[in-house]
Amino acid sequence: MLHEFTSEQRQFIDECLANPKMAAWLSKYRDEDVPNFLAEYHLGRQNWLAFGKSQVELEQYKLTQAMTEADEVIYSIQQKKLFDLQCLWRAEKEDIEGVRFSGDFARLEMEIATLDIITPISEEDIQVVKDYLLDYRWSKNKQVYNGWQDYGLFIDEHEESKQFGFPNFYAYVAERTRSPKLWRLLPDIRGKKEARYFVAALKARYEKSPKEKQAVAELEPVDARPMLYVHSPMEAEFAKLFDTYATNECRKGFYTKRGDKDFELEAALETLKYAGEQVKVEEGIYWLEAIKKAAFRYEREQLVAAIDGAFENYLFRRKMGISPAKPDLSRSPWVGDPEGRGKEILDGREALGEPRDFNF
Repeated sequence: MLHEFTSEQRQFIDECLANPKMAAWLSKYRDEDVPNFLAEYHLGRQNWLAFGKSQVELEQYKLTQAMTEADEVIYSIQQKKLFDLQCLWRAEKEDIEGVRFSGDFARLEMEIATLDIITPISEEDIQVVKDYLLDYRWSKNKQVYNGWQDYGLFIDEHEESKQFGFPNFYAYVAERTRSPKLWRLLPDIRGKKEARYFVAALKARYEKSPKEKQAVAELEPVDARPMLYVHSPMEAEFAKLFDTYATNECRKGFYTKRGDKDFELEAALETLKYAGEQVKVEEGIYWLEAIKKAAFRYEREQLVAAIDGAFENYLFRRKMGISPAKPDLSRSPWVGDPEGRGKEILDGREALGEPRDFNF
């Protein structure tokens, strides 16, 4: 119990007692308790305002997060359609207005909300993306792409790149709708032509510059042997071959200890902690996996619920002829310098004695 009050607490007590409505409410309780209650309330209030604000902001963010993500999710539908169109263009089976070379797809990716070269989003499209988001096998890990149209990164000889990943959503849509995986079926004719011009431009640039030509000539022969670095299978092999059993056991224990932190579990617990409602956990599976799946389901149900609103806004904007805000291309480092890539192609064509245009 508080008996000595600070000047701020005393002022707060006096203000409360001077307020008729507060005084009436306080009169229901014992007089001896009122000053201590108000003093402790004042102290608690200061803590609420100082430390509780961040929690309020977090909860507000979580309420709006699903709405913000929903707007982005519905346009992933359009990214898949554009990627299919890019595959057709690369195979020289489709001409696309405004596309001169592959770098233009970086620009179209950023303009996806305003593109009129692909079909509008349909209710069927929305249902497919909802099912994808709720499918733990396909969308367990959220994939955020800063380069939905980066064909060169995603595709390696008609196969999805294992090193840099491939949008799971693309593959899911193809399987769900039983549509062909064009990136596997169609050749990259256009890409190979561009690569030829890139090489020609590079060669011409070195030949025109005596300084660069001399520098290249003086380079030591390239060592074709593989790179060697620690924290790798090579390190493990070296330790096994040349170090003691005790050292190898300690090495194993070191990496096990460092790798035992389960970030997925921490993220799941954080999600459930601020869910604001009871979330059921699936029975009959390992508790760690059950917690992760419960957080996944809760988070995705919030997102799926927000998608309907995002789709309604999309339909309303189309009906009223309201265009979304123009994209800020500076936000996407992947866009890089598509015009610079185009210049390289033109330089390469000129170096090979061909017209300085994109008609190839």
